[in-house]
Amino acid sequence: MRNQYQIIRPHRFELFEKSYWLELYQYRELFYMFCWREFKARYKQTAMGIGWAVIQPFFTMVIFTLLLNGAGGIQAENDIPYPIYAFAGTLYWQIIASSLNRGATSLVDQKALLSKIYFPRIYIVVAPITIAVADFLCASSVLVGLYFYYGIVPDATRLLFVPLFVLMGMLIVLGVSLWLSALAVDVRDVKHAIPFFAQLWMFVTPVVYPPSVVPESWRFIYDLNPMVGMIEGMRWSLLPAASPPDFSQMVMSFSVALLILVTGFAYFQYRAQTVVDKA
Repeated sequence: MRNQYQIIRPHRFELFEKSYWLELYQYRELFYMFCWREFKARYKQTAMGIGWAVIQPFFTMVIFTLLLNGAGGIQAENDIPYPIYAFAGTLYWQIIASSLNRGATSLVDQKALLSKIYFPRIYIVVAPITIAVADFLCASSVLVGLYFYYGIVPDATRLLFVPLFVLMGMLIVLGVSLWLSALAVDVRDVKHAIPFFAQLWMFVTPVVYPPSVVPESWRFIYDLNPMVGMIEGMRWSLLPAASPPDFSQMVMSFSVALLILVTGFAYFQYRAQTVVDKA
């Protein structure tokens, strides 16, 4: 009697294979469902709802304004008002932090679903990252209010670069999440270390302080952080008085981001073969 079972094996490394992208397209409706589920789960049974996306970066900006600008005397570059300088950074960082916290633990959190049906596992990691863009758009309303308050008129041409830096930030956090989510299947300590890692990453990124405070002797190591160039690029896009990002720094950020993404994808695909058994 002919065997009626079909054996489904996950892909190893087919980032540049047409068949892999065709499979992602075939499961696109399932991906939409994952995104919608992530959006509802994030704000389900909350009194403030999506308002939390506005409150978090706003109060982060207030706290750092009082501590760093008020008590610490740290000033923004080119006489930019510090509150809007800090908010532009925290607004962008919100995408990174929220995406990393949910994307890096996605395989472990969704282990029951992984053992029931087959689908491209990468969708589990990508879905919470894409939803973070909705938080960014909602929190941008505060930035508009700060524009009016400080009488700042953004450069329309520079604003066209905002989607580019948002996309690059999402790709960076996707690469890191692919690494951490696959690693968390074997090492459960990763799940507990992610909040600490996200906070540490924020403090070594010029989110609420200008890069000029970093000693010149440390700049090469500092620029290896791909988010340095992304944060500076985003500020340049949002604030007309902000200095343009350094070209060599941007090349470094793009190169490191690509390296993290490609190696993260390769490791994730390799670990996908045993993720169901260990998750």
